[in-house]
Amino acid sequence: MGQGAVDTEKLIDLVRSEAKRLVLFDMEDTANRNQSVISSVLLGAVCGSGVLPFRKQTFEDAIKKNGIAVKANLAAFEDACQRSQRGDSGFTGKTTPKLRQEIPVRARTPNLQRLLDRVKRLPATVQPIVLEGARRAIDYQDPAYAALFLDRLESIVALEARLGADASSYALLESTARSSRAVE
Repeated sequence: MGQGAVDTEKLIDLVRSEAKRLVLFDMEDTANRNQSVISSVLLGAVCGSGVLPFRKQTFEDAIKKNGIAVKANLAAFEDACQRSQRGDSGFTGKTTPKLRQEIPVRARTPNLQRLLDRVKRLPATVQPIVLEGARRAIDYQDPAYAALFLDRLESIVALEARLGADASSYALLESTARSSRAVE
C-alpha cells in the first residue's frame, strides 16, 4: 500500500465491508513506539483477535524463549494484543512517513553493527533511506537478507561512482533503496 499501487482508502473501505471481524491499526507505528519489530506486533494482533486456540501466556512464553529484546517485544505484543481486542480503530491508512534522519552510532548487536557500518560507508544523503530499508529487511527476514540488500545497493554506488554521479545526489541509489523496501 505504501508505494501507491492501491488507493488505500478504497482498500480499507472494502476490507471494512467484507471482514467478519476487523483488526485494523498501524502495526508499524506500534512496533516503532515500542522499539520492537513487526513480528511481535503481528503475534500480539493474532493473540488479541482470539482466532487461534492458544492462551496468551503461550505467546508470551514464545517471545521469552526467543530471548531477543524480550522487554521491548513483550511491550509491543501487549500493545498490539489490546488494540486487536478493541478491533477496528478507525485507522484510515493515511500515515505520514517518519524516516529517521539520524544514523545511530551503535547497533544492538555486533552482527547488526557490521550492517550499520556498511550503511555509514554509503553517501550521507542516502543513509537514512538505506538504514530504513535494512531495518525492514531484518524485520521481514533476518540480518542476512539485510546484508544482501546492502550488497545490491553497494554495487549501485560503485556504478554511479564510475559514471561520475553527483556525490550529493545518487538518485539511482536512492530510488532503488526506496522501491526495494517500499520506503517512502
